[in-house]
Amino acid sequence: MKIGIISNTSWSIYNFREALIRKLVEKGNEVFVLAPNEGDYKSRIEKWGCQFVSLNKVSPKSKNPIANLQFYYEIKRALSLHNLQLVFSFTPKPNIWGSIAGRHLGVHFIPTINGLGHAFVKHDWLSFIVVKLYKYALKKVNKVIFQNPDDINFFIQKRIVLPKKAVIVAGSGVDLNKFSPAKNQREDNQSVRFLYAGRLIKQKGIVQYLQAATVIKKKFPAVSFQIIGSVSDNPSSIQLSEIQEWIDDEVVELHEHTDNMAVFLNEIDVVVLPSYYREGIPKILIEACAKELPIITTNCIGCNQAIKDGYNGFMVQEKNVASLIDAMEKIINCGPLVRQRMGKNGRRMAIQRFDEKIIVKEYINLLNQIDN
Repeated sequence: MKIGIISNTSWSIYNFREALIRKLVEKGNEVFVLAPNEGDYKSRIEKWGCQFVSLNKVSPKSKNPIANLQFYYEIKRALSLHNLQLVFSFTPKPNIWGSIAGRHLGVHFIPTINGLGHAFVKHDWLSFIVVKLYKYALKKVNKVIFQNPDDINFFIQKRIVLPKKAVIVAGSGVDLNKFSPAKNQREDNQSVRFLYAGRLIKQKGIVQYLQAATVIKKKFPAVSFQIIGSVSDNPSSIQLSEIQEWIDDEVVELHEHTDNMAVFLNEIDVVVLPSYYREGIPKILIEACAKELPIITTNCIGCNQAIKDGYNGFMVQEKNVASLIDAMEKIINCGPLVRQRMGKNGRRMAIQRFDEKIIVKEYINLLNQIDN
């Protein structure tokens, strides 16, 4: 079967979909990856045995109807040119415009809703239009994959998708061998290393992280706070200049984006994501679980799928710096043995729910239903 994989970035394909693509190729399918040609990801992705088709018209945050129409026609041409029979799509615009193109060409389509994001945070004209587009786009797709029950319920209640078409798959999965425990937790309570990893947008809690770090650093000077993040074109993105004072004051250390998070996490003790964004299931949280690292996150949609309060970390209130500070102090004062126990509990969760072999099997099962 000729199968397409579509996303609005080749970075996300490289970091999240390798196992799925390799399995599809292994099963004798001809796989085409449709994504923007960024950096050297094209050559890396093609090593998995698939073909890379460059998309030049995608603009993830553009509201320009002409730009969106151009993207639709670009996808439609690619689907037709390569005679694709089935497509797995990821990220909003490929989900919407790809599904519409597939509908018009008679191509089987299975989009994945990996979080609802900015368009659904505010109930404005953009949210209204996106809901209408999704209703039309998903009307004829085979199945729709969701990463958490809240998003399924939202789409069903809004009558965007029929209940019989909705399927839940627990995130994008994690390679349990690559993300194996490093066993390098600090043996003292003073030099715990915290990490925020994600886009630098307000809804992901970066501001609360910085504010909490300021307080904790004064009380526990040996504690370190790391950030791996990049400026986004999201309207709520903060600029690097806005966090420069925390860097200058040596409260936090900012690192460039990495494609080798597994190695970076070897130098971390606790992963923090104080998000109030509509996540799918954040990749960084399941990676932390796999690495036997305790996590601090919120009861926000998506984040709450990776945390059991007191079991593999601490759950904090959204937008609440005091709650975040309290959790950080708990994780520092509880000592290395308790942190290790929490980490092992997180690893257990990763094995049971987030192993990428389980996730890939779910996708292959959906493929087989269509193939038969």
